Amino acid sequence: MLRRSTNSNDIRVNLDFRPDTNISTDKGIMSFIIHFYSNKGTKTLITLEQLPIVAIPSMNDTHLDETLIINRLETAAKDNNTEAVPEILKELLEHTATHFLVEEDMMEEALFPAFKTHKSEHDRHLHELKSVMKYFEEHKDTRAISAYVEGNLTPWTLHHADTMDRMLALFLEERATTV
Repeated sequence: MLRRSTNSNDIRVNLDFRPDTNISTDKGIMSFIIHFYSNKGTKTLITLEQLPIVAIPSMNDTHLDETLIINRLETAAKDNNTEAVPEILKELLEHTATHFLVEEDMMEEALFPAFKTHKSEHDRHLHELKSVMKYFEEHKDTRAISAYVEGNLTPWTLHHADTMDRMLALFLEERATTV
């Protein structure tokens, strides 16, 4: 999805890989992002001030660790470091998968009512990250990784932590005080 604000230089891209998308045959997706993403050459690393703080400290620690990996990925992509990018993508996938498993275990144990919705979003995000990794393996295109980080990964991560994870943390905190 492409959304353009009234300022013609402010273009936001939301790349939505669906489970049935075959990234190897859908070559236009990443080219589309590269062409339309307009944040030319600037580094938009996630700052500590941007990172939402939730009610569970361990979740905050995990989000901080993930943010540091995302920032390293963005820096490597901006520096056109084709050797570091796949290593950092792999680290991000492993960290994210572990992060999600821990959260999902907490949700199941606490009988979190929005478990299926939250887990579905985790599954979608992991699929998307794997698709981006596969695309990079085939094309070695650091511009595509920069566009993905800036136009999708960073906004998604911040939004997910601020909405779904915040609700989960509040639920877990409330449940802990009533048990």
